[in-house]
Amino acid sequence: MFKEVFLLGCLVCIALAHSHEDLGSQEDAGSPPPGPYEHRGRGRGHGRGPPGHGHGHCKKTTTSATTTTAATTTSTSPTTTSTAPTTTTTATTTTTAAPTTTTTATTTTTAAPTTTTTTAAPTTTLKATT
Repeated sequence: MFKEVFLLGCLVCIALAHSHEDLGSQEDAGSPPPGPYEHRGRGRGHGRGPPGHGHGHCKKTTTSATTTTAATTTSTSPTTTSTAPTTTTTATTTTTAAPTTTTTATTTTTAAPTTTTTTAAPTTTLKATT
């Protein structure tokens, strides 16, 4: 809203300045000057008034002041900022390792004592009889 009012005020000022420029160009074209002055009428007025009517000396007749003020209205709409509640969820993962049982198998091999028994066969002597 403020932007629109500001632009409107700028346009009014530009239009007023432009209209005063137009009046200035009319003065050079031989028309009477704007404002509360009346031409006295002696000779040519150096670009003011018709030829043969003076040197453009003017006498002041009345004083009137016109002030044009562009109304500026500033309107500010209320700004409401709403923040939604924030929920933070933190997932906690706990990993518990199962107890580790290490079993070491120990095999002990005991060799049975080796016993070697040598038994000599009995010797038999036979006699031959004739």
